[in-house]
Amino acid sequence: MKKITLMLAVLCTVLRVYAQEGIQFTTGSWNHILQQAKAENKLVFIDVYTTWCKPCKMMDEEVFTRKDVGEAFNAAFINVKMDAERGGGRIARLYDVKGYPTYLFVNGDGQLVYKVVGSTNAERFISYAQAALIEKEDPKPLIQWKAEYAAGKRGKTFLVAYFKKKMTQNIRDAQLLEEVFEVLSPEDATDTTLMKMVYTDDRMFQPGGHAFRYTIKHYQAINNTLGDARSLQVLFAGIYASSIKGEETGLRLAQSNLLSIAMTIDDKHGILMAKSLPMIYYRYNGDSVRMWKATHDLIEDFVIPALPALAQQDSANFQAFMAPYLNGTQDSSKVPGWKINCRLKQAEQRITYAYQLRDAAEAVYKNYRKPAAMKKAMEWARLADASFPHFSAKAVYAGLLFSNGEKAAAINMMQQASEDFFLDGHPDKKNILLANAEKLKAAQLPEQLWP
Repeated sequence: MKKITLMLAVLCTVLRVYAQEGIQFTTGSWNHILQQAKAENKLVFIDVYTTWCKPCKMMDEEVFTRKDVGEAFNAAFINVKMDAERGGGRIARLYDVKGYPTYLFVNGDGQLVYKVVGSTNAERFISYAQAALIEKEDPKPLIQWKAEYAAGKRGKTFLVAYFKKKMTQNIRDAQLLEEVFEVLSPEDATDTTLMKMVYTDDRMFQPGGHAFRYTIKHYQAINNTLGDARSLQVLFAGIYASSIKGEETGLRLAQSNLLSIAMTIDDKHGILMAKSLPMIYYRYNGDSVRMWKATHDLIEDFVIPALPALAQQDSANFQAFMAPYLNGTQDSSKVPGWKINCRLKQAEQRITYAYQLRDAAEAVYKNYRKPAAMKKAMEWARLADASFPHFSAKAVYAGLLFSNGEKAAAINMMQQASEDFFLDGHPDKKNILLANAEKLKAAQLPEQLWP
C-alpha cells in the first residue's frame, strides 16, 4: 500500500511539473480576470478558439505545451481560453474576432493592446508575446491613435504612421489604406517599411481605388523598393478576391482593373483570369443562369478563338525543345519525369486555356444541367483534353457523357482518366477515378469527378 501511495505521489509530481512547462490557463469571471490584470499590471492573453478548429488543436498540442512558450507567457500574462461558441461569444464579438484561432492581448481596462489571427510555430508565437509587451509600454498605444483618427486627424504623416502602427499589430484596414494612398507622393514609393507592409497582404485592395491607381502608375519604383516584382501580382490577387465577394455593380470596374494590370505586365494568364471573372463571380454567388451566359461568352468568344495561334506557338517551341534530343546531343533517358515533361512542353501555351475549358465544362455539369448547355460543355471538355491531355479533363468529359445517356463511353473515358501517367505515384487519386468508373457502371453519378 505504501509503495502504491509513493508511486502516486511521484506520478502527481511528474504530471504537475509537465503541466507547468506549458501555458497555464486560468478560469474565472471576465470582471475578476480584468481586476487581477489591473492589480498585477499584466496583460490578459486570450486564446479564442472553437472545438472544430484544427489549427486551434494543433496549437494546443504542439505549441502551448512547450516549456519556452510557457516561460514566456506564464510570467508576463494572465492566460485565458475562450470557446467562441460556448461561453466566449461576447468576448469574440467585443474584439471583432472573425477567424480561429485568434489571440488577443488586453489590458486591465479591457482595451485591446495586440491581436493576431492564425496558428504558427512556437518561435513566432513567442514573438507575439514580446510585441504585445512592447505595445503595452508604448507611450502612444493604439487606442490613442484611434482616438485621434476618430477626432478627424488626417495629415499625411499621421495617416502613414497610423497605418504602420496597425500593420505591426496585424490589423488590416482597407479604408485606411485608401486614405494613405490618396496622399502619397511618387517619392513615397521608396518607403521600404510602408511598401513591404502594403504588398505582403492582398486582402486590403479594392477595385478602382487610390491604391490601384498609385500602384499601376508607380509599380516599377515600388518593385525596386521591394526587390522583386510582386506589387502588381498582389494588387491583382486582392482586387480579384474582393470582387468575387463584392457587389455585382463593381464587377465591370474590377474586370477593367484586372485587365489593366495583366496587360501592363503582358501576363496572358492574368488576362484570362480577368476575362473569367464574371463566370467565377456568378458561380460563387449561385446565379446559374448568368453563370452560363458568362461562361459561354468567355469560352466561345475568347478561349476557343485563341487556341489555334497558341497551338502554333506550342508546336514551334516543342520542336526547338526536342531538337537536342533528336540529334543526340542530349539523352532523354537521363531526364527525370521525361514523359510528363514532354506533355507539358507540347501544350505549354495552351495549358491554362485547357484548364479553363475543363472548369467551364465542370461548372455546367454542376450548376446548369440544361440539355443544350450540357452538349456544349461536352464539346469544351473534349477540346480541353485534346489541347492538353489530362485525367481531370477526361473525368469531366466522362461525367458529361454519362449525363447525356452515353454510359459505355462514359465508363471507358473514366477508365482512361485513371490510366493517365500523371497519376503515377498517386494511388489515392487513381483510386478515386477507378471508384468513379464503378459508380458509372452502377448507373450512379459521381459527385466529385476528379481528385
